[in-house]
Amino acid sequence: MRGLSSVVLKAVEAKPLTYEIIERAKGGREAMTLNNESLLEGESRLYCSAVYHLVRLRGSGSDFVLPLYDLSVRVGGESGRFFARMTEISPYLACNRNQLYGAAKLLRTAGFWEVLSEMRGKAVQYKPLKHPDWVAAHGDSTCCKKAIMPWDAEKQDPLGKTLYGVTGGTIFYPQVLKGWRDKSQLTDEEIILRANEFMETNEAHMNLKGPVFRKRLGAFLCDRKA
Repeated sequence: MRGLSSVVLKAVEAKPLTYEIIERAKGGREAMTLNNESLLEGESRLYCSAVYHLVRLRGSGSDFVLPLYDLSVRVGGESGRFFARMTEISPYLACNRNQLYGAAKLLRTAGFWEVLSEMRGKAVQYKPLKHPDWVAAHGDSTCCKKAIMPWDAEKQDPLGKTLYGVTGGTIFYPQVLKGWRDKSQLTDEEIILRANEFMETNEAHMNLKGPVFRKRLGAFLCDRKA
């Protein structure tokens, strides 16, 4: 931000690892929040990861938080030690080093980079934390919670899980899958192949949902019996 004179980090009460960045700029003050967007349990269809937290960081250099973090994890490897030489990294990420300094500050504030060594005139050494390690250190209060699937409490049918991915999130119940197997006499591998074929048809993209979508897909599978 132009005219930025200082950045003050302030921990927010009763919200672990939640911070406000107060940027004092000429003519005013603008406050931005990190890791403070709650997601109700059951809303997410994906497990939480570092990406969920890092895309929510706001401030100078936020556009380069993800690529810089990814680079640090890959380069750090087994050693868990990353030397932040921004003048060398900036050409690789096609940006200027000041943007990377901003991104580094956000990663430190969010706790995904821990300082191992910081000496004047030398590259700062960081320990990049992967998501499980970050949760162990800071807790999961700001993590998203994966939605409970109908098959979670019972013996899972691999076909249902695969079709969930193939169809972009449609739920398939055990009795539906059993009916398709019995009627079509197709193997699970053949059902998956036919489901992929169905997803390439125009009919699959008519905003069909739930029972209607399952009915159309079932008809497609059974009508195309080999």
